Amino acid sequence: MKIVIFGDSISEGIGQRKNNYVLPLQSLLEKKIGKVEICNKAHTGTTVKYMADIMNEEEVFDFAIIGYGNVDAMLRPDLSHKPNLYKYLPSRYKQNGMLNPRPYYSHVWYKKAIQHIDSAVRWNLNRLLLSIQGTTTWVSEQEFRIIYKECIERLVQNKCKVILLSTVKVKDRYFPGTNKMYSRYNDIINNFSEQYENCYFIDLYNKLDKPGYFFADGFHPNEKGYSKMAQYIFDNILLLNEVEKNE
Repeated sequence: MKIVIFGDSISEGIGQRKNNYVLPLQSLLEKKIGKVEICNKAHTGTTVKYMADIMNEEEVFDFAIIGYGNVDAMLRPDLSHKPNLYKYLPSRYKQNGMLNPRPYYSHVWYKKAIQHIDSAVRWNLNRLLLSIQGTTTWVSEQEFRIIYKECIERLVQNKCKVILLSTVKVKDRYFPGTNKMYSRYNDIINNFSEQYENCYFIDLYNKLDKPGYFFADGFHPNEKGYSKMAQYIFDNILLLNEVEKNE
């Protein structure tokens, strides 16, 4: 079985080790069905536009896992607002266009204290800029719908079964207004699972909405969260395989 993954940092993982759901998913699958090859093409900070750019029509996979919407739909300060206060921020606050708090902290107490202060500055700056400059998303709903649909159609035409991941749910105090946008984009993704055969939607937005599944930034899953994601994906791969056998 060959599986390809398209997505952002939720699927790629963060930090030097880039821990994600790939290894636990591969372990579950190989215990059940044998050898599995997983090609992870997810890249931090990317949107569904990136998937459209890197898809190779000649590559054939049995399953594709798509995990977009988290970056596409996140509310950000509108840089077209004048004056654009964002440009006056220190460069370290402009990476990936996000003012998130840190996902994890140092075990050294004084470093940890400084990092907590820095995180508080980040997310409070984000709230301030959102209220002053207004909000925007990197990919509009209409554009997201069009590009996502084109990507799905290219996959299903190659007889690939597709698993569509919703966004995760974020902390409102860190990402004010974003969950409302996520709900709208998740509806778009879910509707595609109803339009196309061999597509299945996994509602991570609600399934992972429990304490202990995320790092301190309230955005990136921790080891426990990725373990749950792997289990949900594993269950649905088996389900789609069973459907194919019965047809």
